[in-house]
Amino acid sequence: EAVQDVILVAHEQHPKLLIVDDKEENLQVLRELLQPVGFTISEARNGKEATDLFKSQPLDLILMDMRMPVMDGYEASTKIREDKDHPQIPIIALTASAFEEDKERIYATGIDDYVRKPFQRQTLFSAIKKHLNIDYIYDDDAVADIPIKESDINLSAVPTMLADSLAEAVNTADFNEALEVLDNMKEFLAAGEFSLMKSLIESFQYEKIFEILSRTLGNTNS
Repeated sequence: EAVQDVILVAHEQHPKLLIVDDKEENLQVLRELLQPVGFTISEARNGKEATDLFKSQPLDLILMDMRMPVMDGYEASTKIREDKDHPQIPIIALTASAFEEDKERIYATGIDDYVRKPFQRQTLFSAIKKHLNIDYIYDDDAVADIPIKESDINLSAVPTMLADSLAEAVNTADFNEALEVLDNMKEFLAAGEFSLMKSLIESFQYEKIFEILSRTLGNTNS
């Protein structure tokens, strides 16, 4: 499903977003989600690069990963908020943590919002819309979640080792690893089951994958 076919930014200009993450695959996911929609993208691979870019070019919003080498997202966000020489912009944290104390720590840095990984693209778009003066043009209901009958999927024939590997990949939001594990599971799945599972992964519906693993195998190591 091509994002540019289903959603556009209604805005006089293309808002400029800085995406900050040390993993290329995560940058690629964000890039492929945001650029076709109409956002202009800059990239940084650690907090030091992010603070330098904040000072050197006009930006509208930052999507900040929190765990990175060199300088993490907490320190980078704190430094940005302490910088009185440049206009302040919204910062949205991207975090895999579900712990309440981490959420409190995020907000303590001056970050405006957070989106938990793995995220639905609608969740990300809604967070960006909340903090920028933009709106979206939707093409019918095509941007809605892919309709999935997960009740039709049964993974009981899948070896435990592969199921555990899929659970681990989903738990760490490792998109490429999840697809690779699913390819290894292909011989144990019906064609329709494989297609539905692939759609779930590609649309980041990781909670549904956990539900399927739990329902059909009982233990997901999550």
